Amino acid sequence: MGTRIETTDLARDALYTKVNQIADEKVSLTGAETIAGTKTFTSSPIVPTPSVDSNTTIPATTAYINTKFQVVSDLPGSPNSDTFYFIVEG
Repeated sequence: MGTRIETTDLARDALYTKVNQIADEKVSLTGAETIAGTKTFTSSPIVPTPSVDSNTTIPATTAYINTKFQVVSDLPGSPNSDTFYFIVEG
């Protein structure tokens, strides 16, 4: 059988204050938050690939860039108006 520990209101309030203080210094898994300061990642963050017609401030992934910018030796017969083509001489 476990030991029952009685706490005073003062001790409980101090614990809640400390827990809330620690929580305020952490990033939540959900919800919108503003994170200040420079953060360094030890691995690349994974973000969703924006749709091809996206015009937002979300990060552009390699997949998105590869659809918008293409290196070609000749301009395609029917170039996509939303794609930037870089023509290189072969």
